[in-house]
Amino acid sequence: MGLFLIFLGFIGFLVFIILSIVSAVRENGKVKKHLATAGALLIVTIIGAILTPTSGTTTTKENEKESIVEEQDKKEEVKKQAELEKEKAEKIAIDQKVQEKQEKETEAKVEEEKQKIPGTLGFKPNDLKDRFNAITDEFKMDSFRINELKVEKGEVQDVAQVKLTENIVLNITVNKADGSVRDVSMLAGGDGTRESGTDILLTIGMLITSTNLDLSADERGKVLEDLGLMDENVDILNIDKETVRNNVKYHLMGSEQIGFMFSAGDAREE
Repeated sequence: MGLFLIFLGFIGFLVFIILSIVSAVRENGKVKKHLATAGALLIVTIIGAILTPTSGTTTTKENEKESIVEEQDKKEEVKKQAELEKEKAEKIAIDQKVQEKQEKETEAKVEEEKQKIPGTLGFKPNDLKDRFNAITDEFKMDSFRINELKVEKGEVQDVAQVKLTENIVLNITVNKADGSVRDVSMLAGGDGTRESGTDILLTIGMLITSTNLDLSADERGKVLEDLGLMDENVDILNIDKETVRNNVKYHLMGSEQIGFMFSAGDAREE
């Protein structure tokens, strides 16, 4: 707009100056009129010059505009970064809460399991030790005595292990809630001799007696029959039988891989 006014005003100014000179020569009385018009056009030219921005001013304004845009971009970037950091912190906080909740639930579940009594034989580990040793003393079987019964703490259930002979080991599971014996099992591997076989049968008999004091000798013999140990030509390595007396379940299983396993546990346990 400014450049247009300068161009228009300057051309008009020159034209009317020339016309003023021509009028003065011809003495037609239009000199003053042409000079007035030329003066007006000169003013238009000046106004156009005022309105026309200099290159420096334009550059400055453009630079200022660019600076403002850059500043806004920086603010937006800072804002986005802050939002990302906030989201990250919130996610970490949520993950921590979830993890803490899971840990508490796991601890509560473990504690609940500890308080459960899934099954019990109704006596403590030392009671079992005293009963077992009383039998060994009666029949003078000192080599089978349980000299020490150390209960080890477990995550859910406590356990104790006793090595009677090189081939016979007792495993005792103890309830954490009340310290009672949950079950007792015998793992045995015969070495092919008559002596090792006799030791296994004697141990089974002593465990039946120790876990069921009310059984008579005949009743204990009947348990052995129910387990198949009194059968003729019994295949001891493939036996798998169980029987119940006074809520005590006896289970005998044999295999070439594990040898013999005899256990006594609560028949009411699911």
